[in-house]
Amino acid sequence: MSEKKRMAIIAYLDYFSWSKGGMLNYVKNILPYLEKHYEIDLWGCSVDNKKLNPVIINGKNYEVNIFGQAKTTRKIVPNYLRAIIGIWKNSNKIENQNYDMLYFHSAPLCLFYCLRVAKRKSTIINHQHGLTLLESSANPFKLIQMAASKVSDINLINADLISIKEWENQCAIPFGKCIQALGQVDETVFFPENCYPDEKKEKFVTLGRITEAKNPIRVLECFKKYHNSYNKNSMLIFIGDGDQRTKLEKLVKRNKIEDYVEITGFISAEKVAEKLQNAKAMLMFSKGEGCSLAVAEAMACGVPVIGFDVPGVRGQIKNGETGRLLPYDSSEEEIAEAMEYCVRNESALKEKSLQEAGKYYSSVVADGIIRAIDGYIRER
Repeated sequence: MSEKKRMAIIAYLDYFSWSKGGMLNYVKNILPYLEKHYEIDLWGCSVDNKKLNPVIINGKNYEVNIFGQAKTTRKIVPNYLRAIIGIWKNSNKIENQNYDMLYFHSAPLCLFYCLRVAKRKSTIINHQHGLTLLESSANPFKLIQMAASKVSDINLINADLISIKEWENQCAIPFGKCIQALGQVDETVFFPENCYPDEKKEKFVTLGRITEAKNPIRVLECFKKYHNSYNKNSMLIFIGDGDQRTKLEKLVKRNKIEDYVEITGFISAEKVAEKLQNAKAMLMFSKGEGCSLAVAEAMACGVPVIGFDVPGVRGQIKNGETGRLLPYDSSEEEIAEAMEYCVRNESALKEKSLQEAGKYYSSVVADGIIRAIDGYIRER
């Protein structure tokens, strides 16, 4: 049996609970599969100067090597700048470990590492968790993403194939250097099961950060339209938290629909699955995604998704089969009709959604990533 190749996974995470969101879950879910194939080292950050506990992967403890510091309070220096400063200071320390490959989960970390270490011995893997800036022109962070894509040996991108092809064209990099790496779900947590079969309320959910980019106010307005036009006993559940929560809560109170709208805040994956399992549909009104983890989790629970024809989402929803894919400028009436369609065709949509969900399972996604990395190394 050949010796395992050495991989450093480098992410601005503590690998435990920070930062909240899809990237943390993505990395944690994929680690057990990577660990079986490679000799793994973890590089991350300490949060508020707290000591990091070892990460347990397949029954073994892995210490987290610290390259940076993050703060959750009194942030004079933004955390993204702290990440760049940290990787700049520690790049040579990482390079001296003589890893076979460096697997970055952040374009700025990847780029500034490569700028700092001109003569690199390791294969550079840049995992880009979405192409939300694909249609932007001169966004500074997009320029960083483009530069990181150019300096990397392999770009794993969580996006639909059309968007990935457009990204290669914009970056002027060789065809095939960017490889699709879908968002993935833990199939042991997200599966179809009606926890409360006797409940009479029709429940709709929206999953993700409550931020302007996710259009939470528009979600609420469209739910109101459905609630008033189709079913006065329907309910909307926001799963997540964010800077638009206070504004959202005020609107709910002003419209006197507190009995029909729930905002959970951040909850465990098991609780998220429970909410999804009892939903008629998920509303995904984002302005752009990678291959959305929220969409994949919904489908794994047999829940159809209503979303817009925007980067990422357009490659996940099969219109009329796993939900409804609508133009971004759809009216409230059109969206309410799509919600009613999902209720009316619940059984057929559930069956198709479960079929589609298989490609997002952690084991399947991890196998694709491993094959992409090993294929590049063999051909190098």
